[in-house]
Amino acid sequence: MRLTTRYALPDGLLDCPAPGLLYALGGPTLFDLTRGLADPLFVSVLQHGNEVSGWDGVRQFLARGSVPPMLLYVGNVEAARVGARTLPHQHDFNRAWNGGETPEARLARQVTERALEAKPRLAIDVHNNTGANPHYSVLTDLEARCLGAAAVFSHLALLAQHRDGIQTERFARFCPAVTLETGRVDDPDSAKRAAAYLAKASRWEEVPQASFAELTVYRNDVRVVIEEPDADFAADAPLALRPELERYNFERLESGNLFARRAAGAAGVGLRAIDVSGADLTDFYFAVEGNDVLLREPVYPSMYTQDIAVARQDCLCYFMAPYHR
Repeated sequence: MRLTTRYALPDGLLDCPAPGLLYALGGPTLFDLTRGLADPLFVSVLQHGNEVSGWDGVRQFLARGSVPPMLLYVGNVEAARVGARTLPHQHDFNRAWNGGETPEARLARQVTERALEAKPRLAIDVHNNTGANPHYSVLTDLEARCLGAAAVFSHLALLAQHRDGIQTERFARFCPAVTLETGRVDDPDSAKRAAAYLAKASRWEEVPQASFAELTVYRNDVRVVIEEPDADFAADAPLALRPELERYNFERLESGNLFARRAAGAAGVGLRAIDVSGADLTDFYFAVEGNDVLLREPVYPSMYTQDIAVARQDCLCYFMAPYHR
């Protein structure tokens, strides 16, 4: 896998939807649009190929007029061609920023090196959720400019505990950095939110600052992954997941609630709850009564998704807790 660097947007590129970018660009591409100017924005899109609102937001933003000094990284165009988060032969592009020798890690290293040279004033990584969530920011650093960048987008922010080599954590070591979770990909407002944010950020001479009190901040303590290979959202699945739980993202779900249902005679929970240290907290959060998998503790889910492919590939959801300084 090779990174291509370009210094201008090809004619017609802004008319190209995400599935056509592999043909148009050939692979992951870093557009150096800084024109030698200092303090550019760094913007990354399509680290997950099915999360196209970032690219659509960039298209909307740049179509409005002049291009600000920026580095624009267009990531997994191969997966975008088929609308997949990540292809089977790939590692997750947004889990590759803390080193390693996979093709994706080498790619991330090349992009990071160029960004370090350019000294961006702000790094913006744009994503979608596959489940219904309010739009929110993800932070790995609570420095005042990171908080300010987040507060402009939403009053909701998530302090990422499960960082797993994400780009925002890597870039926050040398500049303010924020991930924008713009909403579902089928919501046209997701791309509009991204475009509006880029328009605001392009006008900042300095990244605004905010205090912790200006945001409602959660931390994602626990990652819930599927262990049962035949889990599904169908009522007759060996592990029948509950699609209606998606509506509880960023809301309190009380203990005792039905989380899933096991087939008669099935052993175990069929799920694992893992904290940031890797400790298995399954028995702390879940109890099995008969065929029912029940919550032992109240939780705030986030990113709960009904996309079973994404749930298997990444996770079913996270359990959050309000974060207080």
